[in-house]
Amino acid sequence: MGKTQPIAEKFTTNYESAIVFGKAEEVYSEEKYNALIRILDKYSKDYMEPGIEHIKEANNRVKVIKISIENVTGKARR
Repeated sequence: MGKTQPIAEKFTTNYESAIVFGKAEEVYSEEKYNALIRILDKYSKDYMEPGIEHIKEANNRVKVIKISIENVTGKARR
């Protein structure tokens, strides 16, 4: 997912978009935990400790899907 920026006075939007094709598969155990830690680090870096506890508590209610990318297409209006 890219950036979007409305341009109100021109009634349009600047955008970036990508579509990914590939094989999707659920990941488990250490690979799942590591993926969730990377997401936590990116979006909630200041809350790592409580985030890790949340990951451990919610582990059985969360699925992580890995996509092995075979093809990517994209477009943009800038």
